Amino acid sequence: MVIFDKGRTLLADRTFPKPVSEHLYQLRHAVDAVDRYDAAEGLAVSIEEDQVFAALVRSANNDRSREVRQRAVELVATSDAEEVPVVLMEAYGDADSRVRNAAIRGLERFRTGKVMDFVERAARTDSSYYVLASCVRTLAALDSGRGLALAIQAAGLDSHRDIVRRSALTAFRTIGDPASITYLVPLTGPDHERTTRRTAISVLGEVGRGNGEAREILLNIASGPLPDLRNAAVRALGEWDDPSVRSFLKERIETESDPDVIVTIRRALGEEGTP
Repeated sequence: MVIFDKGRTLLADRTFPKPVSEHLYQLRHAVDAVDRYDAAEGLAVSIEEDQVFAALVRSANNDRSREVRQRAVELVATSDAEEVPVVLMEAYGDADSRVRNAAIRGLERFRTGKVMDFVERAARTDSSYYVLASCVRTLAALDSGRGLALAIQAAGLDSHRDIVRRSALTAFRTIGDPASITYLVPLTGPDHERTTRRTAISVLGEVGRGNGEAREILLNIASGPLPDLRNAAVRALGEWDDPSVRSFLKERIETESDPDVIVTIRRALGEEGTP
C-alpha cells in the first residue's frame, strides 16, 4: 500500500492511478481516516464490481470514522445493485445523524412501499432536524400523496435555521399540487424568516400559477415595503402568462424605487437593459 502525500501537506494535487485491489486494501487497512476516505473515492468508478460494492458496504457499517462511513453510504447509494435499499436502511441505524441523513437521501430513487414506509417512520422518530428535513424531501420525491401530507406537517415545525420548514417548501415545489397553496400563503408572511419567505413566494408563484388567491398574495407583496420580497414576488409573477399581471407590472415600474426590482420588472416585461 503506497500513500502519496500522507496528511495532505502539499499544496499541489497529484493523482496516481491505483488498481482496484490497492484501493480495497487501503480502505480496509489504512490507519488514518483520510486515507480510507481517499480509497473509497478511488473505488467510486468501480462501484458495480461485486468486491467493491461489498467493501463499501462493510465500510458504511463498520468504519470507525464518521466521514468514511458517510462517504461509503453515499457511494453505495449510487449503485444499481438490488440490495442497495436494504443496505441503506441498515446504515440508517448509525448513531451519527450525518450518516443517517446520507442513508435517507440515498433512498430517494427507490420507489417501493417498504422504502416509503421506512422514510415515513424515520420522519416520525428521528431526533435530528436535518434527518427529518431529508425525510420530507425524499418522501416528496417518492410519492406525491404521502409526501404532501408530511410536508404539510413539516411546514408547521420550528427548527434551527428553519431547515424543516424549508424542506417542506422544497417538497411543495417538487410535488406541485395546488392543494399546498393553503399552506404556502402563511409562509410568505412576517412571522417567518426572510429566507423562508422569499422561497415561499417563489414556490407559490410556481404552484399557484393561475390561482386567484395566489395572484392576490403575490401582487400585494410586490407592492409591499420590503424590496427583496417585492423582487421575489415580481420574479414569480413574471413567469405567469396573465394580462392582469402584465398590466400591474407596467404600472408598478412607474413608482418602483428599488433598482433591482426595476430590473426584474423590465425582464418580466421582456424589456432589455436598465432605466
